Amino acid sequence: MPHTLEHIGALGFKSSKLRGELILTDNLKIIEGGAFNDASGLYGTFYMPQKIEHLGENAFCGLGNNLVGDIVIPQSMTHIPGGAFRLNFAPSGTNLILHDGVVSIGDSAFANTRIRNIIDWPESLQFIEKNAFWSVYMINGNFKFPPNIKKITDGAFRYNHISGELVLPESMTSIDAVFNCTDISSVV
Repeated sequence: MPHTLEHIGALGFKSSKLRGELILTDNLKIIEGGAFNDASGLYGTFYMPQKIEHLGENAFCGLGNNLVGDIVIPQSMTHIPGGAFRLNFAPSGTNLILHDGVVSIGDSAFANTRIRNIIDWPESLQFIEKNAFWSVYMINGNFKFPPNIKKITDGAFRYNHISGELVLPESMTSIDAVFNCTDISSVV
């Protein structure tokens, strides 16, 4: 893509038959909903442009198993939209890096994406929406939510391999049927 490109519209490359390396430049400011949805012929090392002002729902949903690299959420994003990174990345997994400033993670934002690191939750995080981390097969070790988390909704971590201690902060006001994990040793 040209380095001058600043905007990719809704459904821009949805279900396209493009085959090649996905290279996004730092000049990109807007990637609208479904821009790369189901464009599974793309491959390479994933790089999230750091000047993104708007990322739409399902922007990178369904790219398939051909991408490697980390998902580093840029400082400009405080909300990760629903389905944004769902169904992606090589079977070996990816690391998810969240900056302190992320407030909410939308419905199914990372569902079925293999995340291999223990996530360092930003203190600013308040909401984790429905199915946000559905079946990502992550988290071995203690799982501690940030002190300002208020709500974790239905299925947010369902079908994961979370082992160790689950630590819920005093700030939490609502937790739904979030976990379906058999290896949690205790809840604090």
